Amino acid sequence: MESKVPPDVLYHGTASCFMISIMKYGLKPMKRQYVHLSQSEETTIAVGKRHGEPIVLHITIEKMCEDGFKF
Repeated sequence: MESKVPPDVLYHGTASCFMISIMKYGLKPMKRQYVHLSQSEETTIAVGKRHGEPIVLHITIEKMCEDGFKF
């Protein structure tokens, strides 16, 4: 995929049952190539509901760019 300049904030939807792992290991793509981030909070809620109680993580892009992450 081609790198792009992201908006200031993106969201990641997950279920509450995955939060302990996310807090310990961070967001991981698991069996996918990339971690899915969305510009829509509503989309992330729908994603989180697929596996239980939804959680929306607000991703601060500025810090990630400073740390060398590509979008």
